[in-house]
Amino acid sequence: MNRYTNILILMCAFFIFISTAMAQMKDEDWLKAGETKIFIGEYKAATDEILIRVSKPSLRLHYLMGIGYENQQKWPEAIAHFQKAVEIDPNNTQSMIALSYMGLGRSLMASAKYEQAIEMFAIVTKQYYRELASDYPRYPNYQESIDIKIHSIADDAQFFIAECYEKMGQMQKARDEYAKVSRFYPYSAKLSEANRKLASLMAE
Repeated sequence: MNRYTNILILMCAFFIFISTAMAQMKDEDWLKAGETKIFIGEYKAATDEILIRVSKPSLRLHYLMGIGYENQQKWPEAIAHFQKAVEIDPNNTQSMIALSYMGLGRSLMASAKYEQAIEMFAIVTKQYYRELASDYPRYPNYQESIDIKIHSIADDAQFFIAECYEKMGQMQKARDEYAKVSRFYPYSAKLSEANRKLASLMAE
């Protein structure tokens, strides 16, 4: 056999090995691989190459797909997956479902569906106002300051509610909701921006 034949045989053997290894991967393996892709910012690879191979629907799968599509600004796909995430196990108390509500709200907001977005953010402020448990994935990170990572997202939800009202032109409601950020979340990373927006609206 000549050199090129040997190279071809080696390449075929490599692809067979890879195909066999992929065939033996379980849903958990694909989910972990998808999480890794999302964590390093390879969102398209996560949704189109990795997570699509998961066979069983789950809260975790739809949350990850939602995050992947949200970061590609594919809003209809993101909304669909976040919606499935919050519907698949509505009584689940995992932090991932709270983050799914947040993702759904953000995606609806980006699609100018402000009233629906407010409904999702309100669920977070009412049902998930306590600290997130240690089971929540670290993307995106929610923090109170540049140095302190926190486990709460209710302050972000409150800020987004105010932004939605502002975008809808309902300025009085926007002022009221921005004021709640400082009233209820004095250590929020959104505090300065909320106060700035409140002052601007009060001056109008």
